Amino acid sequence: MNETTSDGGRFDPRAAWAERLVLLCLILVSFTRLVWELGAKNLWLDESFSLQRAESSWPALIQGLLIITDGEHQIPTIDQHPFAYFAFLGAMVRAAGQSEFAIRFPSVIASTLMAPAAWALARRLERRAAVPPSAPLWIASLMALNPFYLWYGQEARIYALVALLSVLSTYVLLCWRDATRRRERHLLVAAYVFLMVALLSTNYFALLILPVHALLVYCSLMPVSRRRALIGVVSVLALGLVPALVALHLAQGVPRVSHLTAVSLRILIPDLISAFSMGLSVDLARVWGFDLVFAALALLGAIYGLSAAHRLHGGGWLLPALFVIPQVLLVAINLYRPAYINARHMSLISGFFIMLVGGGLAWVWQRQRWVGGALAVVLLAGTAYSTINYFTLPEYEKGRLSDMGAYLRQEVQPGDLLLWEPPPWWRLFRYYLPMDELSEAGQRGYGTAHHGMPFIGWPAEKMGQALETLIRGHRRIWVAQTEWDTEADRWLADNTLSVREMNFPSPITGLRLMLYLPSVPIIDRIPDDIQHSADVVWGDRIRFVGYDLGQPLAPGRSLPVTLYWQAMMPLDRRYKYILRLEADCAEPGKQVLALTEREPYDTGLPTTTWPPGSTIVEYSGVTLPEPGLSGGQPECLTLQVYDAETQEKLPVSRAEGATQASDGLTVILPYAP
Repeated sequence: MNETTSDGGRFDPRAAWAERLVLLCLILVSFTRLVWELGAKNLWLDESFSLQRAESSWPALIQGLLIITDGEHQIPTIDQHPFAYFAFLGAMVRAAGQSEFAIRFPSVIASTLMAPAAWALARRLERRAAVPPSAPLWIASLMALNPFYLWYGQEARIYALVALLSVLSTYVLLCWRDATRRRERHLLVAAYVFLMVALLSTNYFALLILPVHALLVYCSLMPVSRRRALIGVVSVLALGLVPALVALHLAQGVPRVSHLTAVSLRILIPDLISAFSMGLSVDLARVWGFDLVFAALALLGAIYGLSAAHRLHGGGWLLPALFVIPQVLLVAINLYRPAYINARHMSLISGFFIMLVGGGLAWVWQRQRWVGGALAVVLLAGTAYSTINYFTLPEYEKGRLSDMGAYLRQEVQPGDLLLWEPPPWWRLFRYYLPMDELSEAGQRGYGTAHHGMPFIGWPAEKMGQALETLIRGHRRIWVAQTEWDTEADRWLADNTLSVREMNFPSPITGLRLMLYLPSVPIIDRIPDDIQHSADVVWGDRIRFVGYDLGQPLAPGRSLPVTLYWQAMMPLDRRYKYILRLEADCAEPGKQVLALTEREPYDTGLPTTTWPPGSTIVEYSGVTLPEPGLSGGQPECLTLQVYDAETQEKLPVSRAEGATQASDGLTVILPYAP
């Protein structure tokens, strides 16, 4: 049986139940999409700032204190965002740890709740005929699948929460407008104040919607009392007084030349429409047609609302005002100081744009079902295209610093030093690179350490002295960096030997790992303290005089193997070697536990540069298998040498202090660390 609603409409319980069931399905779809591969992408720099604030003490978190360090010197800075989101994140990391999944989960929650929050707001507007009857479900569907909320729902930043609080605060204010009982209105006022304080404590840009909320309060109270209406306006605007003063104070300390840019409405509106429609995982040149469809539907949604708002208190003006007025205010602020980077800074109004799109789609659907259905398919296709791009295309990754960390964990050995730059990246480097492990190993006597590169801007002489002090006493120097050709790079190029360079994928910034030696590893004699002396010659060209075995930093890490080479004559060919760790010495090659195949120092010191009679000291290694996982225990090392160009292996012509294998190409070396 249908019942009459308070606004004179007909209420169908079965239809309402079906609508809520669809909404529940949309919430589940949104949540599933957001947690899918939530930890797959690396954190990026801004997320590391979120983590740094979240794990700091509560006073530092509230103050917004961020530390930039090179491992020795510290520069305190103040974050540009207030504290509310980071308090939420701080509680999460204290309860669930610091995995990428846990760090990003607060954003998942906020993004998931966008669909029911927008549905509730749309239902409230539908009762005032500010949106068409089917708009709430269209809006919830668009919210649940929106690529913008996928991007920021999987990022440990404030922007999904800002969008949610903006919608919720507006919804509660509308509930207050429609409430008739005094107690209910008081509770709703308290809820609105709480939500707005939370919003203003999350993002200073929340100030931009306060004038719209104040106008809504004025329109609601004006028919009752002009005096009460003015008091309401002042009360709403007063909520922003403290954050406005704080934001103004922080702005005074920010140089005018910064990453913030001035922007006009001609640039701002298309930028926001594109981001809120198709997200960030698209090429704008390819999807402008989809952007136009979204924009046209949003315009229709605005026209529908404004045409129903013959009186201000009708509410049809609210969504257009919430989308447009904050942009106008932002442009006005830009006349004083640039305050915009990209669309994420205006996530505050993203929900209202999508609601306008849903309203326009519902209007078309109401008038012509097949046209509305076709447009819905177009929107779904654009959303699916952007979503697939987000999950599959490497250009929408956030860098593979974890790959650099995995490589370093496998390769670092006792005596290694890790340098990193620039200083603002220290927390992200510490998250993915084995910096803590190097510190702990150094304390256990392994001679390892890590340190940031000296601060950019130091005089060259002071920079050189600092680097010379840092590398002293270390066997190898690793340098992890996102920018290079700095003063420190030039000093290292002039005063050390570069032996390896690796670049790791990153669409946001460069990621480079360098390996240096403090000095050229060529000595005039054979050292007296070689652990395992030998006299092996391949093809009367290359002589091997012994090797040292060290201890890995941990099981499954690189076993240090120092090789001592000599050239029997001037060499005009480049040669490589194969070093194997084997479990069956009787049959070399049958049970290989680990293998290293490379040119000496990875082309950093090729055989064509070896002076005859001198000893080349090569710090090599193999990854020692973890106990129980190798399928056998190490029994010996085997060594082969071959021509780098022809791949032809050199025959063993002498093997003293080692065993020559039956193939005549391999020598077997005792494994005795």
